[in-house]
Amino acid sequence: MMKIIIIALFLFAFGTMFSVTVTADGSFVPSWIKNTALFYGQGSTSDTEFLNAIKFLLENEIIKIDSEMPICSGTAACIPGKIPSIVDGDTIKVHGKSVRFSLASAPERNDAGGREATEFVESICPLGSPVMTF
Repeated sequence: MMKIIIIALFLFAFGTMFSVTVTADGSFVPSWIKNTALFYGQGSTSDTEFLNAIKFLLENEIIKIDSEMPICSGTAACIPGKIPSIVDGDTIKVHGKSVRFSLASAPERNDAGGREATEFVESICPLGSPVMTF
């Protein structure tokens, strides 16, 4: 169960950073997946069953996640790259610039709870992970 939830969170996180392409190879989406989605929307099937359907779509490449980062546009500062260091529980470095997570506030590394907050960020944003900051 936990593995499926982690997969869903992973897909959501990458879906916000990468483009998602839905393909149809002639067979489209199997009817059992459509039914699972319907039943899930009605509350008559479990989260696990619904996430297994999403997993099936990914494993069978009905849904593909592209590996290219989106192109920046507009006037906001845009810094694509990889995470070379983690400052603390709410700040990473990208190309030598400190990038603070929006809507987050964590203790400084040496304050109470700071080590745990930093370790959490390290677990979800490992060094070398691709990142797009705005």
